[in-house]
Amino acid sequence: MSAGDCVLHVSPLHRLSGVVNELLCPLSVGATCVMLPKFDPAEVWSQLLYNKTINVLIATPNVYVTLIEEFEKSLADKKGKIRDLLSGKIRLMASGFGALPQCAWQRWQEITGHAVLQSYGRTETGTVMSGSLAGQRRLGCVGTPLPGVEVKLVGSDGCTLLHGNSEETRVLSGHPCRGVLQVRGPGLFTNYSNQPAAGSNSADGWFSTGDVVQYQNGMYKVLEVTDVNEEETACGK
Repeated sequence: MSAGDCVLHVSPLHRLSGVVNELLCPLSVGATCVMLPKFDPAEVWSQLLYNKTINVLIATPNVYVTLIEEFEKSLADKKGKIRDLLSGKIRLMASGFGALPQCAWQRWQEITGHAVLQSYGRTETGTVMSGSLAGQRRLGCVGTPLPGVEVKLVGSDGCTLLHGNSEETRVLSGHPCRGVLQVRGPGLFTNYSNQPAAGSNSADGWFSTGDVVQYQNGMYKVLEVTDVNEEETACGK
């Protein structure tokens, strides 16, 4: 981001995407945030289409799914004009929690002309992985670990199947390799409020997300998200 960007802020401030990706990151470089008093899909579409200053949208997968539903209900007859406008007006559309459902990612690209830049993170960990701004954006993939972040994929027997960071990935077992994602890095939380024993769950600082992740062809793909309160992942929800 840069000082010339204007971000449409649509996520709750108690979530990682809302407070860090959509607010603190833009403000840290002098960008502008347009904050709505509440999430209203019709108003979000109005801002995207008619607010001439907005050029960045970062949102969770569920927000994109809801915006697609609103488009199908109220704006589908203007599809061509909307695609032409947003493909030129908006510089970046990104997912700030995880990968979109595949059907939503494809439909959003059809509607707006944008292949959403996807990332992965949790409130407990900060942003862990992201696709490359200039690189290939693969359906369902959340890119690779950010600098300073370590990740492990662990099997049901507790054995480490993969260990990776921003510079290298060592696959120890399985192809494609899949397991429960563990994270270690500077953004990791200390513990939950009033639950000092429920922080990183090993002496060497690893936190188990509970999410099932697959590594294949140089990128990570989130297969199952365990905390349904964080985000619904099915199309139509």
